[in-house]
Amino acid sequence: MLDLNQDPDVVRTTLAIRSMPRAEAAAPILRVITDLSLDNGSNSRGVDACIARTLDGDSLAQGLEQWRPFSLAPTRRIAAMFGSGPIAGMIERLARRLEAAMIRLDQGSFDKAEAHRLAGLCGTLGFGQAHAAWLDLSLGEEAACEEVRRTTRLTLAAIARGL
Repeated sequence: MLDLNQDPDVVRTTLAIRSMPRAEAAAPILRVITDLSLDNGSNSRGVDACIARTLDGDSLAQGLEQWRPFSLAPTRRIAAMFGSGPIAGMIERLARRLEAAMIRLDQGSFDKAEAHRLAGLCGTLGFGQAHAAWLDLSLGEEAACEEVRRTTRLTLAAIARGL
């Protein structure tokens, strides 16, 4: 988590983070701001979410809790059943598709059919929360965009950590 309020060039900072080695590049970038109404398109600048800075530490902890890393236990069970080679290839292709979909989503567009395919792939490979979010988006629930961003970023971070 970075406090990007002090950095005059948020885009440069987020691009630098995303150009790091795979695991670091996949980590969520959270912006802590004093007033959420001042957020002016963080997602378009590579920031995954804004969290309000409060004096209450419990509220901040709650905001951060939803960004806790996903467990790879379901995916590892699937790999144990079918072999890690085939599953690793599927996971790598899923990561590429998720990254491309995130770019399109940040540009304000998405394809419902691709969202449905991503939901299926995420579910098949053990990423249940991302499955549910992409499925909601594929069914026209545009309010699901923030949940799609959150679960996709956490899925990409989990994939980067490896089986």
